[in-house]
Amino acid sequence: VSWTEACAEPFRLLFPGAALAGVLGVLMWPLHFVGWLDWYPGEGHPRILVQGFFGGFIAGFLGTAVPRVLGAPALRPREVWPLIALQPALVGCWFVGNVRAGDALFLVFLATLSALLVRRVFVRRDVPPPGFVLVAGGLASAAVGGFLALVLDPVESAPEWVRWQHLLSFQGFLLLPVAGISPFLLPRFFQQSPREDFPESRSPPPGWWFAAGRAGGGGLLILISFGVEASGWPTAGMGIRAATLAVWLAREVPWARARKPDAVTGVLRLALILIPAGLLLTALRPSYRVALLHVTLMGGLGLLTLVVATRVVMGHGGQLEGLQGRNRWLWGVASLVLLAVTTRVSADFLPRIQSSHYIHAALLWAAALVWWSFRVLPGVLRKDPTP
Repeated sequence: VSWTEACAEPFRLLFPGAALAGVLGVLMWPLHFVGWLDWYPGEGHPRILVQGFFGGFIAGFLGTAVPRVLGAPALRPREVWPLIALQPALVGCWFVGNVRAGDALFLVFLATLSALLVRRVFVRRDVPPPGFVLVAGGLASAAVGGFLALVLDPVESAPEWVRWQHLLSFQGFLLLPVAGISPFLLPRFFQQSPREDFPESRSPPPGWWFAAGRAGGGGLLILISFGVEASGWPTAGMGIRAATLAVWLAREVPWARARKPDAVTGVLRLALILIPAGLLLTALRPSYRVALLHVTLMGGLGLLTLVVATRVVMGHGGQLEGLQGRNRWLWGVASLVLLAVTTRVSADFLPRIQSSHYIHAALLWAAALVWWSFRVLPGVLRKDPTP
């Protein structure tokens, strides 16, 4: 592909950087325990994983999909290069322990991405899927969380505000877009049409506002759950969140009705189960919140991200037929991810060997990403031979 074509489909430029961020983010722990990192990774690690790894995949997907969905012009090179420059810069700041600089650069990254997408809304030929109101909510959540990260002192600030910042930055940024994109995208994995497929129209067709309102109501419940948790009721807050996502995903994604089961749909089903399951486990054992949230983040959302990214890369490279069949390598990647999740969760329940479990979990996750990257990322250089 040419440079112009790569910028028009920015997943080709952002997915590799996101995968690298996913490896660097977990390797901070082994490097810290062997003495090669003098600073504690507690602040940089979650930022690199959530906003560098997941954020890079989100930006690459939205930058590619939103113009097509809206019938708007694709991104141009002069619009994409700031994202390409900011991605390694913010990850690098967090990796070397300069947290505030990384947070500031991430806000610039978000503002740039949002401006590019909003610009397409004004020149669109079609309305976006109604669930995309949650995508906007996820970007807004990350922006507010990033602002709070810059103005709050983690030690001196009120604990509820610090909890708000963490919830908006590390969960709202991920859960809201996943809930918004799922009804539009995930049924296609199961050879199904979305439940609500509206005709092309520049103005909202009948029923669009009702569907958007329903999606917005689900997003509001998630935000309410943040408020409940931040106010000191973690079990209730995470319980509301788990129930909301479980009902939403069960209703909007036909994950139990695949016509031709294969590795892609199998791993996707597993991811959809782990997302609410991790939140439910966290609600039941809030004292192990940090460990158990890895079931949702590293397990559910991690596998979902890799499956969707695989389809994006292979679909835009004219290789969709490669998604059919057993694809044992994908099950291998999923197995490493699950083993990494199990090892990381068990670390906090086994304090005597906690450090070694942190190291092993990081190495397993890194191995899964390297294996996935080896199998999938060469496809970012392939052009779809069909128009």
